[in-house]
Amino acid sequence: MAGIYDDDIGSPYVDIVARMWGRPGTNFECAVVLDGISYAKVYNSVRKLGVDLNLSVLEVGRDNRDFTVSFWIYPNDTGGGGGTWRQVLYKGQEGVNRTFGIWLYPDANTVHFRIATTGSWNDGGNSRTQLPTQRWSHPAYVKSGKMLRLYINGILDAEVQLQGDVVANSDPLFIGASPSCASFKGGLAELRLYGFALSSEDIEYLALDRRAGLTETPVADYHEAVYEALLVGLGTSLEELRGLNALSADQRRALAERLGLLNVDPAMDYLNSLVPNFQPGTDKFELRLNVIFGLPLTFTPTEPLEVPSGFVELVWEQRGNLTYRWALEDAQQSRHSELDPDLFDLADISPNAQDWLSLLRSRGVELAVKFEEFDTLLRAGSAANALSQVYSSDELDKLKSLYNSEKAGEPIAQELPRFNLDRKMFRRLLVLVNMSSLGVAPTLTAYEQDDFAHLLTQLWKVRNRYAAWKQAEAAPALVSRLWPTLTTEAAWMPGSYKRDFLPWRGNAQQRSEIDRLSENVAFRFSSFSQK
Repeated sequence: MAGIYDDDIGSPYVDIVARMWGRPGTNFECAVVLDGISYAKVYNSVRKLGVDLNLSVLEVGRDNRDFTVSFWIYPNDTGGGGGTWRQVLYKGQEGVNRTFGIWLYPDANTVHFRIATTGSWNDGGNSRTQLPTQRWSHPAYVKSGKMLRLYINGILDAEVQLQGDVVANSDPLFIGASPSCASFKGGLAELRLYGFALSSEDIEYLALDRRAGLTETPVADYHEAVYEALLVGLGTSLEELRGLNALSADQRRALAERLGLLNVDPAMDYLNSLVPNFQPGTDKFELRLNVIFGLPLTFTPTEPLEVPSGFVELVWEQRGNLTYRWALEDAQQSRHSELDPDLFDLADISPNAQDWLSLLRSRGVELAVKFEEFDTLLRAGSAANALSQVYSSDELDKLKSLYNSEKAGEPIAQELPRFNLDRKMFRRLLVLVNMSSLGVAPTLTAYEQDDFAHLLTQLWKVRNRYAAWKQAEAAPALVSRLWPTLTTEAAWMPGSYKRDFLPWRGNAQQRSEIDRLSENVAFRFSSFSQK
C-alpha cells in the first residue's frame, strides 16, 4: 500500500501515522491500526507536494471498467450502536460519491458494500456473513460487468446486479475515517486494487491465512531476534554475555576493551547493562533496547520518554571509553601542553586536573578584570588610554601607515603578526585608532563598546600575559596534554572555538550565541561525566 497520509481532521494525536502502524510480531504486523479517529488518505493527484502525477490508476471504474478491491480486516469489536456507521474504505469526497465504499454496520460486523452508478448513487448490497471480532478476515469487492460481488475468506458471500454504469471519481481514497464517517476500530492490511475483475480462484488464493506462520510468542521471538542481531553488530553475542559472571578480571577487561566499553573503574565497564533485566515480549524489554541501542519502538509509550540527549546510551559509554584512552595516552607522554590560555574545560582527567583548573580560573579572573577596565575607558570616551595599554605610540603610527599601504595596494599580511593581528582584527582595530587620532570622544553603542573591549582584552592577553602564562604551564607538576590545540604568535583567529572568555569575533551578538551553545555543550559533558 502506498500513498500520502494526512491528519487534517484535527486528531489529538501528535504523530498519527506512527501510531497507525502495527507492531512487528503481533497480529497487527504490517497493518494499519485504526482507533476510530485515525485514518490514511491516498490522493489521486499529488498536488499537495507541488507536483501533479495524475495517478489515474485510482480512478477505479472509469468508463464502467471492472475492478477488484481486496484486503484483510481485523475488527476489535462489533461497534457501539447509536446509528454510527463505521468506515472501512471510501473512494470519494461527498456522501453520494461512492465508487467505492465499504462500511461495517453500527451495531454488527455486517459488511455494507456500495458503489455509485447512473441508476443509483447508493447501489450495492450487504454481506450475509458477519465478520468475527479479533480475528483476521479477507473481504474481496469485485465489480464484474453488471454484477457487484463480495467474497469473504475466498467464498462468494453476496452479489447484486447494478442498476446502471459505474460513476467513477478522481477523489482521494480514505482508509479508515472518511469525510462523513468515523473509522472502525481494529486493523487493516494488504490492501490491493486491481484494474480488472479477479477470478474466484485468484480470490481464494489471496484469502490464505496471513497469520498462519505466526508463532505462539511472536513479540518475544521478535525481541530475541533483534537483540541478538544488535549484539552481533556490536561484536558480541547473547551466549557470550550470559557468561559474564564466569569471566576473570582480565577476561572481562579484554571483552570491555574489544567492545569499546573500558572504563577507569573496571567495575563500571557497562557490560552488565547490555543485558536487560526484563523478559523478551514485554514493553520494558523493548524500551531497554531503545535506550541502549536506539532500536525504534514498535508501540506508543503510555508515558513520555526522556528528552533525547543526542546519543543512545551505548554511544555515551563508548565516548567515555575514548576519554579514558586519551587519559592513558596523556600519562605516557612527557611533552608540554599546548593549552590556550583562555581555554576552560573539564576535559583533563589527569592527576593534575585541579592544578590546571586553579590556573585557568585565576586567568579567567584576570581577563574579566581587564575587560571591565577597557569597557570603562571606552564608555568614558578614552579610546587613546585604552589603546596605550596594548600598543606604544610608535606601534600605533605604524598601524596607521599599514592602513595607508593597504589602500595603495601594497601587501601587508607579513607585517600583521608583529602586532598579533589578522586582517579582520586589523581593520576593526583601525576604526578605534582613527577615532583616537581625531582627539574627540568616540560615540559608541553598547555593542560597539563590548566588541572593542573584547578585542583589546584579547590583544592585551597575548602581548602582555601570554609568555608568563606559558612559563607557568611548563612547571614540572603541570606537564600534561590537557587538550590538543594549536597556538600561534598571533591572537586566535575569528571563528575558533573556546569556552568561557572567547576570542574576539567581530560581533558581540555572535559571541553571545556561541557562548550559549558552549554552555549547553558543557552541561551535556558534565551530565555525561557524572553518569
